[in-house]
Amino acid sequence: TFMEVLDTSIANVDIPLMIQNRGFAASCAVLFMLGFILFVPINSADYIGLPNNKSNEASALLNLFRNLGGSFGISLAQTWVARRSQFHQSRIVEGLTDYNSIYTEQLSAMVEQFGSLDAARQAMMLSVQKQAAMLAYLDLFYIVAILSLCALPLALLINKTTADETMHIGH
Repeated sequence: TFMEVLDTSIANVDIPLMIQNRGFAASCAVLFMLGFILFVPINSADYIGLPNNKSNEASALLNLFRNLGGSFGISLAQTWVARRSQFHQSRIVEGLTDYNSIYTEQLSAMVEQFGSLDAARQAMMLSVQKQAAMLAYLDLFYIVAILSLCALPLALLINKTTADETMHIGH
């Protein structure tokens, strides 16, 4: 099995993964709530002090910067994932050598399953690439989580609005 290639038992992998998955789900929920909590105050603060006749221009500029920020953010995230995938792939394949008896046994079993050495190596490499991509996305998630938590105190710096100031928001 692939667990033999990793030279570990299933118990050493399952228990940490269960703990990690619960933490991952909890951190996803926290980030979602933070985004929801921050979105409304930030959009309200954008219009503070603007005359009613300038709200259309302000809305256009805000949408422009939101779209540009999203585009740059997606580009940076994709670059991060590509580079971290390469890093994790290189780290994973360090142990996949002919000197690793577990790897050679697994490769032999895969050769019998797929019928050729090339097909077995391609299947092994596909598995390595999937694992490396997953690790890269986890790295990205942690970076975004840390940046979001660092930005949270900025919401406290936003001035409170009065009813008169918020009447023209959304027009």
